[in-house]
Amino acid sequence: MQSLSFVGYFNDPLYGSVGYTQRELNVIQTKAFQRLKNIKQLGTVNFVYPGANHSRFEHSIGTMHVTSQIFDRLADRLALKQEHKQIVRLAALLHDIGHGPFSHTFEELVTRKPNYVPVINDKELSDHEDFTNYILSNNNELKEVLQDDLSKIVDFLFGTKIIDNIPSELITGDIGSDRVDYLLRDTYYTGLGHRPDVDSLISNMHISVKREGYPRLTLAEQGMLAAEFLITTRYYHFSMIVHNLKTRSVELLFLKLLEKLLEKQFDPREYIINAFTKYDDSKILNDLFESTGTWRDLFYSGKSFYPIYNIPLKQIRSGVTKYCIYRFFYDKKGLRDFISEAGKGLGQIAGLEDVLVDVHLFKHNVPDIILHADAYETKKEWISPFLVDQSNILRQIPAEQLRRSNICILKSEIPIKSDIRYWNIVEENREKFLSRDFLVPLTRKSIEENGFRLIDDFYTFLCALRDFYNEKPSKNGKSSSEELFRGITRFYDLLHLCYEKLQRPNLKFEVFHKSERTEDTFRYSTQGYSILNALSSLDILRLEYVPTEGKVNNGKPFHFVYLIRPIEKDIRKRVYDGLKMFETLREKFMKVFRDADWNQYFADFFPLKSEY
Repeated sequence: MQSLSFVGYFNDPLYGSVGYTQRELNVIQTKAFQRLKNIKQLGTVNFVYPGANHSRFEHSIGTMHVTSQIFDRLADRLALKQEHKQIVRLAALLHDIGHGPFSHTFEELVTRKPNYVPVINDKELSDHEDFTNYILSNNNELKEVLQDDLSKIVDFLFGTKIIDNIPSELITGDIGSDRVDYLLRDTYYTGLGHRPDVDSLISNMHISVKREGYPRLTLAEQGMLAAEFLITTRYYHFSMIVHNLKTRSVELLFLKLLEKLLEKQFDPREYIINAFTKYDDSKILNDLFESTGTWRDLFYSGKSFYPIYNIPLKQIRSGVTKYCIYRFFYDKKGLRDFISEAGKGLGQIAGLEDVLVDVHLFKHNVPDIILHADAYETKKEWISPFLVDQSNILRQIPAEQLRRSNICILKSEIPIKSDIRYWNIVEENREKFLSRDFLVPLTRKSIEENGFRLIDDFYTFLCALRDFYNEKPSKNGKSSSEELFRGITRFYDLLHLCYEKLQRPNLKFEVFHKSERTEDTFRYSTQGYSILNALSSLDILRLEYVPTEGKVNNGKPFHFVYLIRPIEKDIRKRVYDGLKMFETLREKFMKVFRDADWNQYFADFFPLKSEY
């Protein structure tokens, strides 16, 4: 494969000389791309890490470079075409062009103000991916530069199209170039020491095309440590940089100022559209500078809100309380109501009149990484195609991220009293914001007013499974009080069956073809597995991955199997029982189970039960 013809080079602090072609230079010189020079990669993190002043511009060029490295590695194994390399590099260059000022901070502003979410052509635009798609589809300057290739780039990044057997996860996936670059770059500019082993990661990448038209980026077993290192690096990245308590305190002050700025606009939605498509950090800072008030002065003096109390999710004992807080990850309206009501309750206490409540729920998606293998089944052994099944670390890191989610109480001014006195005051009044008596009514009210969210559908599905399980007699007439579901494959099959029949739960499903045979097509849901893993980390159920062989496995080859054991029963009783939506959906799920073929879906899944 011939190399691309570069017309110039950037000197990047991470990679040295980074070449660019004439077409890439034409894109870089557009107004839409130049805007990225003045959008900080890490928002307000430079208040805490002064060196973190790098921009989306550098990250986009770095992502293009890493994409090229991965492409070249894959080209050693596949007959990839030169012109396709150019399109994939351009897609990487443009993948973040829809970021608003101060990057993800501005996205959170839109989340906090749902009434201001802009709608264009009947589609809500609420994050940088939505606006990237919008800009690429509507920017005339980019249309002129990229012409017919622009639609290919949009389909590649946001559709289901592939380019020369290259899937978009090469850029956007869990081991993709976007993640590799931002972890390297953010670590470098913050001065922290955790860096992924990029060379080992890339050298073990493959493309699996077991069925034509369905390629997947895969990783050889020798690259497992590099994948674990990458995910661990991301964990430290979020814990030490993005979710750092000081960083969050500054970000919260900035968000409050942005909310006030948005409320003053004649048309807040138009301001948001302009922010994501035209404005950069300097425009927002100028608008804030012209405002007045104590918070504005606090921000421009380099200060922030002052945390007086902080409790991570893992320090909360009650399973019901943890579940109600976790549920806010899927119910933003309920989260806003919780913050408001908790703030009112604490504000009635002497000394806490000016406090703010912040709930910071961390992302906890389990990585979707496919293990590369010529065959996943032999006469003696079945091998899982998912790297997460081979590594406890890849399961535990997202679980720990969730457990580190926290509820923080802040004051808008530096306290005159000692920190410990304020901490004691809040601790003595925890029931005003962290008790079941406070959270359960708030949760039920949110469900009744706003309807079920994905987590409610998922939990109702689990309850229906348990009820259907308990309908069935035990095998051999032996009584068994243990509720045990065996096998993640059947769990996915039942989730998908319910979605086909009821369109709920509305989970994202992926497909992996282990071979060319139709029966070797495996449908799975990383989103569903992440919820299971989260509930396990909160001690609501147990998720175990154990070996099985011989008679226990009916003579099948050796392999590992998942066991799902529900253990927390108080959630149903306190949160869902008596809600009409819960009872109606539970009955619908039960009907799907009763109508399903027992041998196909339940014979192995309910190992302690029989149909009659």
